Amino acid sequence: MPPCHEHTYNQRRYMRSELSALWKADSEDDIAPDTVIHTDETFTPDLNIFQDVMHKDTLVMSFIDEVFMLKPGLSLRSTYLAQFLLLLHRKALTLLKYIEDET
Repeated sequence: MPPCHEHTYNQRRYMRSELSALWKADSEDDIAPDTVIHTDETFTPDLNIFQDVMHKDTLVMSFIDEVFMLKPGLSLRSTYLAQFLLLLHRKALTLLKYIEDET
């Protein structure tokens, strides 16, 4: 499981880089789209707020493991699946609301 602070750390580095590019520019017209993200030399070119990480997703893996532990004929299995889909839907809505608030 990735460290809890990994996303926050990467987001702050990304925002610091964009802010430093804005401070260095005289006006908004001087800002090139390619230089906004890549101003810091320690930045990797593909680094952004949403990036691939090398950690496994434990939420889906644990769900799959738990579903296969239940017997196929039980109504509990379909109920468990419905609850998981509801959880994913709520997480997606939370992410969308966060993105709407930030932009």
